[in-house]
Amino acid sequence: VPTISTDDALAYCEGEEFSVVFTVDIEDADAYQWLLNGEIVEGATESTYTAIVAGNYSVEVTLNGCSGISNEVTIEVLSNPAPEISTNDPLSYCEGDAVAVAFSIDIEGDSYQWLLDGIVIEDANQSTYIATEGGAYSVEVTVSGCTGISNEIIVEVIDNPAPIISSENQLSWCEGDEIDVTLEVDILDEEATYQWLLNDTPIEGANEATYSTNTVGVYSVEVTLNGCTGISNSLEVIQDTELHPIISTNDILTYCSDEEVSVVFTVDIPTADSYQWYYNDEPIVDSINASLTAHN
Repeated sequence: VPTISTDDALAYCEGEEFSVVFTVDIEDADAYQWLLNGEIVEGATESTYTAIVAGNYSVEVTLNGCSGISNEVTIEVLSNPAPEISTNDPLSYCEGDAVAVAFSIDIEGDSYQWLLDGIVIEDANQSTYIATEGGAYSVEVTVSGCTGISNEIIVEVIDNPAPIISSENQLSWCEGDEIDVTLEVDILDEEATYQWLLNDTPIEGANEATYSTNTVGVYSVEVTLNGCTGISNSLEVIQDTELHPIISTNDILTYCSDEEVSVVFTVDIPTADSYQWYYNDEPIVDSINASLTAHN
């Protein structure tokens, strides 16, 4: 009775190419016919055979007019595992939030390797994994030497909106003026919600992309978009008390008709935005500083 054997592996993973060389222990027979799953393999009539497909192999050997069929040797192609990961945790987070997503897998494997954006996560070799940052997560599972990769689940970290407010109106008003300021924000989106603040306190009913006010204070706006909130810069509307500058001098103010006059006047507000000196209610050209020297 002939016996076939091989030194090659007999188990392969799905998609893996293989080549298994079988030999029979009767070398000088009159004829050989190799069989696959009991069916004749066309052209396979030598004492050796190289198999490239899975199945049950045997050989029929004829010697001195007598035939015998060998033992069967099986080449097996194993299906790659098809793991699926899942989670019960939220998958969307706002910038600055603590991310914690616990993933689990639906099959038991011999080994595991978790991936983030297709790249190996160091020391992530268990059947569960807790994600702490955004990205696309998956896992490679190995069963009986064959590896399959799971579905991907994306953890999204959404940037908080960064609104900027501005106004085409003046923000500084004098005492007694009627304040009229319209503020607007640069994020205009149908999905956005707005909450205007005055001195960091929400203004009731101020929930549009613009806000008009006649009140002094520090204004800002909170904008929420895609579930995430950001607060804008601040703009201050001010109303200054009316100025009452006082001028003075240390020089004498009475001169004889033939004396040279030189009187230095100063104003008690040394850090004003601008100055304009007058003589007999008429502006003095180029007299725009905090002091003035009067001559005859």
